[in-house]
Amino acid sequence: GGSLTKLTHLALLGNQINGTIPSEIGLLAELEYLDLAANTFSGTLPSQVGSLTSVLDFYIDGNRLLGTIPTEIGLWTNLVSFDCDSNQLNGTIPTEFGLLTARSMSYDFHSNQFTGNLPSELGNLSSLTHLSVRDNLLTGNIPTEFGKLSFLELLWLFQNQFNGTIDYCDNFPATPRVDCLQVNCSCCVDPN
Repeated sequence: GGSLTKLTHLALLGNQINGTIPSEIGLLAELEYLDLAANTFSGTLPSQVGSLTSVLDFYIDGNRLLGTIPTEIGLWTNLVSFDCDSNQLNGTIPTEFGLLTARSMSYDFHSNQFTGNLPSELGNLSSLTHLSVRDNLLTGNIPTEFGKLSFLELLWLFQNQFNGTIDYCDNFPATPRVDCLQVNCSCCVDPN
């Protein structure tokens, strides 16, 4: 049989593909772009995705995925964009995302069932421009470490159970758009 181990781009978005994401996906070691969005994949995200150490862009949004995000994503040191919105993922957002400091620009976790606090480690992502965690079950304060996100443009927080104050809006060179009905902050905008 053929081997796709040299494959760098795989775009299967919007094809009504169902079933689970196979663990063999981890064999695509040179994959840089993976878009499985807007299908009907179900089951869990296999831990073998950690082997995709060349991945830059990873899109699994708009499926029916369950379970947690594997901590093996901490091996994705080239990651630029991650989108898992509109699934049924749960557990905490892995702190390992905070290890991906080289190029991370956009993380989208919205419309899932994530619980717990936002990882303070996300404040290490100096090039992060977009973070959306809206419409989850997250709690606690917004980490003060987010004040180091000097390129942040969008921070979507609403429809969670956050509390406290974001008092570091003046740290940002340009005021980011932050939707924060449940916290106090001078850079908040109405999410509606």
